[in-house]
This record gives sequence, C-alpha cells and structure tokens, in this order.
Amino acid sequence: MNLTGHLLIGAADVPATEGTMKALNPATNSLIEPEFAFGGAEQVDGPAALLPEALRDGNRLQLPRLVDGQ
Repeated sequence: MNLTGHLLIGAADVPATEGTMKALNPATNSLIEPEFAFGGAEQVDGPAALLPEALRDGNRLQLPRLVDGQ
C-alpha cells in the first residue's frame, strides 16, 4: 500500500479539502511525509447518510451504540 496522506472514504482515495498537516517524529524532531489530509463537513456527512435507516433515527432495533461517549 502506498501512503498518500489522503482520506480513505469507503473505497475512495480523497485529497484534502480543509488543509493538511504533517506528523512529527519525536526521536528526530523532523516532519514525516506525506502531508495528511483534513476533510470537511461534506466528507463526513456523505458517508454518514449511507447508514441503514434503523441507525439514522432513534434506535428502533435496540442496537448497542455510543452517542457522545454514553
């Protein structure tokens, strides 16, 4: 696998839309390539809309899940 720094959304390799950052190697205090992508609301909201209906509204199937850490 080639590390691109892009977002992996589903099977898509998506470049940054909200900026980038580099990781820091604390042993050498140097930046590590490549830059990692920041995604925006569109990248988060798109896949979230693909959730099964039962998981979108309420919890009709009584599935265990975390909401705000609870």
